[in-house]
Amino acid sequence: MVVAEKKYYYGMPDIDHKQAEQKNTKKSKKPKSYRLEKLLVFSAIFIFLSASLLLLLRYTKIIEARYAIHSLNNQLEQLDVQTQKTRIEVEKVTKSRFVESQAKTRLNMTYPKSEQTIYINVNQMEVAEISSHLENRFNNVQIEKTDKKLFTQFLSKLQL
Repeated sequence: MVVAEKKYYYGMPDIDHKQAEQKNTKKSKKPKSYRLEKLLVFSAIFIFLSASLLLLLRYTKIIEARYAIHSLNNQLEQLDVQTQKTRIEVEKVTKSRFVESQAKTRLNMTYPKSEQTIYINVNQMEVAEISSHLENRFNNVQIEKTDKKLFTQFLSKLQL
């Protein structure tokens, strides 16, 4: 059995049923939702804040880099001053007058007197013989060293 629903409208005798149903459907409509507009506004605000944050982070990196460059430049200037001081000191120490004055004052050194000077007679022939003998020995030692190098190179190639 099928039961039909009949709607009764109390208190509205002159309005027909179709108009009453239309009024009921109009009243039951939900108010317009602004979900899309809210989403767009929030996304625009989020993008703006993200871009601002990114920009601030980049500026902090730039400032840190500038600070590092400034500190390195200060260190470079200090090292330049230090090298200038050491160059001046080296020049001062290597000058013969300074060395002479330091030897006299610190070490109590003086120039030798004529009584303290001893002269030695040198035979030119003996010096030439000794020097040629030393040169021959030096050359022989050089040849032995090169022979050893060649032999070790030969052995290393054989092991491959």
